[in-house]
Amino acid sequence: TTATIPETATATVPETATKNLAASKSKKKEQIILISRVQRNKKKSVTVVTGLDGFGVKHRDAAKLFANRFSCGASVVKAATQEEIDIQGDFCDEVAELISTRWPEVPTTSIYFIEEVGKNKQRVPAFPNN
Repeated sequence: TTATIPETATATVPETATKNLAASKSKKKEQIILISRVQRNKKKSVTVVTGLDGFGVKHRDAAKLFANRFSCGASVVKAATQEEIDIQGDFCDEVAELISTRWPEVPTTSIYFIEEVGKNKQRVPAFPNN
């Protein structure tokens, strides 16, 4: 005897799986550049730049450019989630200007400063007029 498969029993993908797949394709991660200043000692500070790799900028080349332009030390550091560039000194505004002029493919609306307000950190646009 042969077993017959009823016509109603067809292999289907669960509806929730297709919705999740479509949602993940439509949601692209927002590509932004974050520039923050970290206090190292009482008088020393470090400028940290993250997110350049999202725009195709090589960290090593950017660190070398920052070191030469600002006459300071700059290095690529592997953080917990991604690589970042540490620049010795407070160069937040200068870094934002340099990124916008050196790499025109980076929109100025994607560059943000991280500022501490009390104990909270908030994201502030580097170029608020754009």
